[in-house]
Amino acid sequence: MSDTGAVVGTRFLGVDLAWGTGSAAGSANESGVAVIDDCGRVLSAGWTRGLEETINWITSAAGPGPALLFVDAPLIVVNPAGQRECERQAGQRYGRWRVSANSTNTQSPRLAGVALCSELRAAGWAYSDGTDWPPAAARTMCECYPYTTLVGAPELGYDQARPRYKRRPKGMPAAVWRPQRATACDELIRRLSSLDATDPPLLLHTHSVTRELRHEPSPIRDDEYKHREDLIDALICAWTAALWRRHGQARCQLLGLPASPATGPAATIIAPARPEQREAAHEKPPVTRPGTGVLARGQDFHQDVQTAFLAGLLGADACSEHTITLSKTRNGRVDLLVLPQGEERMAVVVEIKSTPWDELAGHRIRPNLREHIRQLQRYLDVYIAGLANKSEPTPAAEQDGATPAWDSVSGVLLYPKRPADRAVAERIESIAGREALMVVWYDEADWADG
Repeated sequence: MSDTGAVVGTRFLGVDLAWGTGSAAGSANESGVAVIDDCGRVLSAGWTRGLEETINWITSAAGPGPALLFVDAPLIVVNPAGQRECERQAGQRYGRWRVSANSTNTQSPRLAGVALCSELRAAGWAYSDGTDWPPAAARTMCECYPYTTLVGAPELGYDQARPRYKRRPKGMPAAVWRPQRATACDELIRRLSSLDATDPPLLLHTHSVTRELRHEPSPIRDDEYKHREDLIDALICAWTAALWRRHGQARCQLLGLPASPATGPAATIIAPARPEQREAAHEKPPVTRPGTGVLARGQDFHQDVQTAFLAGLLGADACSEHTITLSKTRNGRVDLLVLPQGEERMAVVVEIKSTPWDELAGHRIRPNLREHIRQLQRYLDVYIAGLANKSEPTPAAEQDGATPAWDSVSGVLLYPKRPADRAVAERIESIAGREALMVVWYDEADWADG
């Protein structure tokens, strides 16, 4: 209730937070901000710059009654390296829709969300990992990720893949990409406008700033476009907050919950989900036979890597488990065939290995590596043989991998992490390098797409 005794409905705030806090060298980037009421009316929408201005906006926009804030930025980060579990699960469960998440850890240079969470807690807000739904605190904040909303909410109609309204595909000229990006953004705005009759609703026409989104074409210039994109993501965050408050886990899932109860709130992403995006659809059969634990871990690693590539994180198309003909009587199966998007017809053959180099005896390192190299070279030979054929391959031949007509071919050995012993890592890279093969350490790669 308000001070006058009138019933005050919940306000749903969305913040697309700039991940950097700014420095003496320059101010922080803009953050998009929006707040809607429980009828879907937009009460405020715009932009802030820097944490102080963003917190002041949040305090004002929350109003006198209960408020639920959804932030597109990592709020809880405790892992010293690699990805948070919620980020790993985002790629695992939404990768089919070309969605994955940035990797965040305590060494990450931009952690404005952590600072925001800390300051709001000090001001009386509570962080929720979603396990206390509906939120008990009058002022509650949660983490979300707009891409999961776009593909996880059937109302928006992105049944096959996320919209391409953000990063330019690698190899595509900017002059070609910018009009395509604007078209995708206009279509996204049209779909957001269609939420006026859903449960919960979003009424873009009820505020002058968001009404302009519907009537003005998306700009081509990068700075003007980013201005609009930040606001759109903030609106998606606010609507996701309303969806979560209205339907809870009937419409959303909690990414990142630990297998056993944690000592405090977990780092989670609250994500709208279709049935096929939920945990049960991605469960692995239990490991019951002695000695299969290593195989199960290897299988998990293969699937995580394939998900990252299939999510389009390198600006490339990819085909997992790609079958090729090695001889008249024998086929092979490439872990990943990556086709960078650009004018040059390039084939990158990726062989994924889950080898725990730190656990191997010294005398086993070279034999294991040589076997990996031989396997990758057998696959590369098929593609190299097609370099002489500069005509366009037939669909059947291209699918089979027999005459791919590539302009160039390269091979990659991909392992989970760099060995702790620097000399071992250098030895592996040196041996592979002499065969013109690249070694990639997965935990050091940036699979970000945001």
